Amino acid sequence: MEFIKAGAQLVVNCAPFGCMPGTISSALLQKVQSDTGVPVVSVVYDGEGDPNTILKVYLGQMLRV
Repeated sequence: MEFIKAGAQLVVNCAPFGCMPGTISSALLQKVQSDTGVPVVSVVYDGEGDPNTILKVYLGQMLRV
């Protein structure tokens, strides 16, 4: 919420796979997105592949909307 109050136009939530706090924050951020209209992208990292490439695809899709 502090980022949004400061003018953030997109929030990226990154969490390790299986992380309970990350799962909870992903759920809470869905409500923040609907209440504020600021897009929120939640990305789970599992340690495989190139996570930056995956994140780039998500962000590219968000910016096209």
